[in-house]
Parts: sequence; structure tokens; C-alpha cells
Amino acid sequence: MNDTPRVVMRIEVSPQAKAALEDYCTRGDKIQSRAVSRLLEWFAKQPDIIQAAIMNDFPEAILADVNKALLKHILNKQPKVTEDKR
Repeated sequence: MNDTPRVVMRIEVSPQAKAALEDYCTRGDKIQSRAVSRLLEWFAKQPDIIQAAIMNDFPEAILADVNKALLKHILNKQPKVTEDKR
């Protein structure tokens, strides 16, 4: 059993988001509160720029540049693939 302290939160979501969550959890036989908890834990661990991008916290005027910078950042974090030279 997980001994990590937990906090109960109440959130509001759109009917479409609720339906999508229900669909996801039904397909994967998952508990909704656990799915949302994992998403929030993942989000909290992301760098500020990733959080801002997810929350759409950038002005429209710079959005294209931000998207390019994020893509470059993500690609640079990918492990390098090397050829097997036998």
C-alpha cells in the first residue's frame, strides 16, 4: 500500500472532458481519481516552459516561436540512436 500522504481536491471539468475521462477509464479499467492524480503528478514535474505550453500561457504573437523552441528542446532530450556496427 502507498503510504504517501494524499490530499482530496474537488475540480471542475467540462462535460466533454468528463466524458473523455470516463471513456478512457472504462477502456483501461482504471479508477478516475487515480488517472487524474497521475496526470497532475506528471504535470507538476514538468519544467515551467512545458507547464506554460500545456496551459496555453503564451501570447498568440509568439506561439509559433515557442512551439519551435519546445520541439527543439524535446528532440534534444531524446536518446541518441546508434547503428550496430558488427
